[in-house]
Amino acid sequence: MSTSTSIRSSVAMMAPYTKGHRFAIVSGIILGIIAVFGQAAALNVFGKFIDDVIVPADFSAFPHVAILYAVISVAMIASGCVSQVALASGGEGVVRSLRSELFRRIMSMPASFFDRNEPGDLLTRIDSDVDEVEVFAVSGIDTAANAVFQVVVFTGMLVWLDPELTLVALVIVPVVLIATKLLGRRMAAVEAEARRRASNLMGVAEQSVNGEADARAFGWVGALTRRFDEEGRHAQAAAVKETRVGQVLEAVGILAVVVAALAVIGFGVYQLSSRTITIGTLTIFLGFLMELYEPITDLGSLGASGAAAAVSAGRINEIFTAENTTPEPAAPGPAPATPTDLRFDAVTFSYPGRARVLDAVSFAVRPGEVVALVGDSGAGKSTIARLAHRDYDPSGGRVLLGGRDLRTLCSSTVTGNVAVVNQFPALLDTTIIENVRAARPRAGRDEVDSAIRAVGLDDVAAAFPEGLETQVGPHGRGLSGGQRERVAIARALLCRAPVLILDEPTNGLDQASVTDFTAMIAALPGDRAILLITHDQAVARCADRLLVLSHGRVAAQPTPTPLAPRRAMTPARLPRRALAPVASQAGNSSTPVSPPDRWL
Repeated sequence: MSTSTSIRSSVAMMAPYTKGHRFAIVSGIILGIIAVFGQAAALNVFGKFIDDVIVPADFSAFPHVAILYAVISVAMIASGCVSQVALASGGEGVVRSLRSELFRRIMSMPASFFDRNEPGDLLTRIDSDVDEVEVFAVSGIDTAANAVFQVVVFTGMLVWLDPELTLVALVIVPVVLIATKLLGRRMAAVEAEARRRASNLMGVAEQSVNGEADARAFGWVGALTRRFDEEGRHAQAAAVKETRVGQVLEAVGILAVVVAALAVIGFGVYQLSSRTITIGTLTIFLGFLMELYEPITDLGSLGASGAAAAVSAGRINEIFTAENTTPEPAAPGPAPATPTDLRFDAVTFSYPGRARVLDAVSFAVRPGEVVALVGDSGAGKSTIARLAHRDYDPSGGRVLLGGRDLRTLCSSTVTGNVAVVNQFPALLDTTIIENVRAARPRAGRDEVDSAIRAVGLDDVAAAFPEGLETQVGPHGRGLSGGQRERVAIARALLCRAPVLILDEPTNGLDQASVTDFTAMIAALPGDRAILLITHDQAVARCADRLLVLSHGRVAAQPTPTPLAPRRAMTPARLPRRALAPVASQAGNSSTPVSPPDRWL
């Protein structure tokens, strides 16, 4: 990618996020330019020091020259400092805006996006890649503007002081530009490799920390440590290579300055002998020359930083342009009236690049009804939960909420009407009550307390010294599995969604906790449509109806035998449901599918 293309891509990405920060950025650039002119003026006054004060040893000229030099220096330093503060303020504001928008975009993406992208890589894009683009597109623009003005002003001063010396000094400039351009390309490549290695290291760290319990349980700590160490060595090597190339690039600039300075000094001494130049003029000429080669090197290395920024800009842009597999409808339909039902109508689904998971599945969960969905692992039960929450869209058929296809409803309507409690509910590192309140932050305390009582969480909290104000710890580790499940269900109840989906809610719980859970389900208010996904037969028997999912199809449903009302049952009195094979749903073979024996 060319330098100009790199600049355009990075600046174009940052431009929309400079709104509200442009005054600070422009002010910083202008003040930086003023500092350049102050630098030139200070060098000229310093030349007068040498010629008018030091060489003739005339102290009478010292006061006014010293005052002038001090005033110019203070103005130069002040403008430079304010410039840096303004640019830092504007640049950090741009970073915050871009990072917030990138985070918002990532969090609004469907589940399929997270299935394709590693969390560590996403974190690297939010952190390092955003910083890289800002450094070039904001700080880099300031550097380029200052460098251009420095080159113009300092070159002009060199020509004004002595045209012949200027030719001697600038003869090495083409060599510097060619060298920095060639090294800049190499720098871009090693920076891209360093970024990739850092992303891999972050990914290993994220996976290891999140899975630390399993790592200890299965003895993976050593293997994960070795893998992290290996990725760390790769990241270290890439970082060292990046530093090495950068130092070579810097050394080229320093060497060029040394060669040019020696040439100027040699020719300057010759001119001094012929009295065509003064010591003060030669001194400030060398000063301007030293100041000139830094911006020349900056301009030469602009291509390298631009290419690195373009790599980061491309990685960020991949997020913004990623396909949303569950797009918002062009004209969203109204929210369904409550209470409402959930219905699958001949739903077929396959994950990208994989075999079919669901095959023309049809069933309904009516308001006030608990339907248990059971079946072997891999049968597609959790996939049904993901489709019901519109994490994915079906390959065929429809998922209906109150008779409306989910694809015709906006995402906020779906999430507001379908609450899902996953197998491993995510809890915030805050108090029990704040975790419940997170579903609806503006809910009144009486509503929060009602949801808490509905799942028996008040009794659980009473066992803690701080009650509902107890901190749950990172990922809710301060609570047991059953306690975390109660918090998650209370949170789902508080959001007042008419459809509640519980995905393996008793996974890992002991028998006493399972008994408590079934009693809790039996006591829930009766206006919700509840889909209970479970492997546990005891839990399944607390439902009004059972569905057995086998090989992606509904293999069995309950017989129409009248059952006792669920609300009147307790776990000890729950009858065993009789199941019978039924004809397959629309689109399936006409041959009935028998469910596994253990569900009969």
